[in-house]
Amino acid sequence: MMSQKKHLALSRSLHQPMIILTPHLPDDCISLPIQMTEATDDSIIFASSIPALQTFCLVEEHFQFAYGWFTNWLKTMAYVLLPVGNQPNMISMPSITVEPRVSPLSITNHDIPLILNELEFLHIKINNPLHHFCELHDFVEAFTFPKFIRPTPITLIRKIVMQSIASQACALLTLQPITDTDALKLDRVIATKVHAISRFPWIFNTKIATLPVSLHGFDFPSIRHINASIAVDGLACDLNHHIPAYRNARITLADWTCSINHCVNPLEGNGIQQDFTCRLQYHTTWG
Repeated sequence: MMSQKKHLALSRSLHQPMIILTPHLPDDCISLPIQMTEATDDSIIFASSIPALQTFCLVEEHFQFAYGWFTNWLKTMAYVLLPVGNQPNMISMPSITVEPRVSPLSITNHDIPLILNELEFLHIKINNPLHHFCELHDFVEAFTFPKFIRPTPITLIRKIVMQSIASQACALLTLQPITDTDALKLDRVIATKVHAISRFPWIFNTKIATLPVSLHGFDFPSIRHINASIAVDGLACDLNHHIPAYRNARITLADWTCSINHCVNPLEGNGIQQDFTCRLQYHTTWG
């Protein structure tokens, strides 16, 4: 018997255009149909009304019961996007019954919390890079280097940072990249921690710390470079994806180009050299 948690999202329309009122979209009619998102033991079901959401949820319960899967209702939440008027704090969702000697087709209702203007998937708050940065910052700050009797070689410190900090940060940034400014802050936190354990008389310059050895740097992994490469590589991969829904990432590319890159393609030519370190925040607009 396997269990999974569900995220139930209410929105005005199942066809939610990514960007609104952007003058340089390749096609103003492009939209991304969203019906359901699923990964391992986490899923999101979208609907435009509470009755529709309840119906979809019950159908999903019947479907997964045939394969031995059950919803973990203690971890299940409902979200409402673009709420109109007053919204209740809890909603009731129908489910199958798993009690002994009772027909599983009998309906049991579960009260779950309803959260406004928020969406979470795989423990990541969607479209909220600031919250994700705070989680990464807490992780880096809490990391402690092992204690050694003798002074720790810089090569060993670099290997620890690469295997214990950069690898974890890379996995988390894959789910939700953060702003370039915040990524630079993480590099500075790492440089400060390396300085404390290495006992050098000066504080590491972040740029020198992340430069390759061939350029007279210390060759430490850069969270800023990892974050930027994930954002660019992910977009480039989607633009060339064989599934049409993924190729709708050109909406994001158009928004990036026109909103924050002065109508210059950020993936080629002079657009690659654009510096975003002075930008405090960037959010994709949802309609």
